Amino acid sequence: MTGGHAWSSAVVAAPLVAGIALLAAFAAVEVRSRDPLLPSAFLADRRRGTALLAIAFSAAGTAGAFLFVTLYLQQVRGWSPLRTSMAFAPYALSLVAAGRLARWLVVRFGARAAAGTGLAMAASGLLLLSRLGPHTVYATGLLPGIVLLPAGAALAFAGAAVLAAAGVPAQQAGLAGGVMNTAMELGPTLGLALLTAVAAARTSHVTVTGGRPQAAATSGYAWAMGTAGLGLALLAVLTAIPVLPRLLGKRVITRLTWRWPRRNSPA
Repeated sequence: MTGGHAWSSAVVAAPLVAGIALLAAFAAVEVRSRDPLLPSAFLADRRRGTALLAIAFSAAGTAGAFLFVTLYLQQVRGWSPLRTSMAFAPYALSLVAAGRLARWLVVRFGARAAAGTGLAMAASGLLLLSRLGPHTVYATGLLPGIVLLPAGAALAFAGAAVLAAAGVPAQQAGLAGGVMNTAMELGPTLGLALLTAVAAARTSHVTVTGGRPQAAATSGYAWAMGTAGLGLALLAVLTAIPVLPRLLGKRVITRLTWRWPRRNSPA
């Protein structure tokens, strides 16, 4: 919708305002209800909130990359649907292989470490894809990102699912599953809306400045995937921070923590 209308136009602003109003009304009803559908305390847990964000961001990143790479191969490079499908075969193989290893990695290193590592891998895959150009070679320019992104997403999903369900009472097990599914569906919905807006804005800018249509479209796809990659990278850092003392060694972190104030304390 924002591709043909400005964000300030009524066609775009009215649905956004209506959606925000409905969410506010839902929150108000839930807070006052004696038996809320989604208790606020359920989402107040920082660990669960991080896990739901990891699920939503990973789903948004993978959906966006799948869309933009498909559009790039078919519209910019002129590949056939069959050839484009074959280009994503490594994507499927990487996803299946990482899914099989995810359980062992979660057990060995912990759910939060697995989720953070998966987010970092997915971010790296998206940032590799953001280097897209009109004549990028598939084997060296696309394949590394196509393999790395699904592997990271699979690991992030596995770790985040464990975090989201950890400590949930038996009577709220269904709620936890429903919230995770909602995050998985909501991520691509909102993510694609934002990423396509980024792609459209970048494409429009390059076109206005004299860029060719193929170069403009490619630049838009690249910027969108780069934006998604930066978002996942930031979330990866926030997810991994609580496990850094365990991974790097509590003694090292403690020394750094104590030395820093001493060096910067007033004389």
